[in-house]
Amino acid sequence: MRFALSFAVLAVLGLVPANAEEPAYDAAASEVMERMDSDDRYAAIHAMCPADLFGKDQPFWRPLVADRNVSLETCEKDAMSCFLRCSEARSGAACFGLARAFQENHEDDKSRYWQMLFAQACALGYAAGCTNRGAGIRNGYYADDPFDDVDRSSTELCLFRTFEASCGDDEAWGCSMHGQSYYYGEGVVADPEAALRAYRKACDISPDFAACDFARPRIEELEGGAEGGGEL
Repeated sequence: MRFALSFAVLAVLGLVPANAEEPAYDAAASEVMERMDSDDRYAAIHAMCPADLFGKDQPFWRPLVADRNVSLETCEKDAMSCFLRCSEARSGAACFGLARAFQENHEDDKSRYWQMLFAQACALGYAAGCTNRGAGIRNGYYADDPFDDVDRSSTELCLFRTFEASCGDDEAWGCSMHGQSYYYGEGVVADPEAALRAYRKACDISPDFAACDFARPRIEELEGGAEGGGEL
C-alpha cells in the first residue's frame, strides 16, 4: 500500500522513470473506489445539483495555472496517479479523465464512482464535469443516483441551470444540452429561438466536435422552420 502511494505521488510529479513498472488498472481502480467510499464529501457532492457545485472547490490559484487536459488513456494507465491529481493537486481535468476511464471500464453498478468524479471535476471549476454529471442525472439510468428520488420538475430546473452554467463557460456539450432544455421546455418554458442560439454556440465553440454533430440536425430543423415562415 505504501509503495503504491509513493509510486503515484512520483508519477504526479513526473519523476517516475519511463521503464518503471506501472500499477495494474484493476487494482489501482479498486483502491481509488475504496478511498472514495471512505471520504464523505464524494457522497455529498453526488447529491448536489451541479449548478450549485460549479467552481466551489476551485483553488484560488487555478485561474493563473492552466488545468491541462488529462486523457482517458492516461487514467487507464495509472488510475491512482489521476486520483491524486484530482484529490490532492485539485485538478478538475484529472477528475474528469478518471471519471471517463471508470465509465469506459466498469459496468453500470459502479456508475456512482464516475458520477461522483464528474461532480468533483465540476466543483473544481471544470465545466465539462458539470455537463457530464448533469447528463447522467438527465439520463436517469445510473445505479444509486440520489436524483432518482427527486421530483422531475426540480431535477429539470437543476439541469437547466447546470447546462446554462457550463455553456456560459464555453463548454460545447453544455451548450448542446442547454439547447435541449429550451427545445423540450425542461426546467424552462420551451423557446425555439433560445434553443437555436444555444445549438449554434455549441458549433461556434467547436465545429468539428461531437457536440456540434449532435446540435446540427436541430439547427437545420429550427432554421428551416424560420425560413419557411413557421413559428420558432
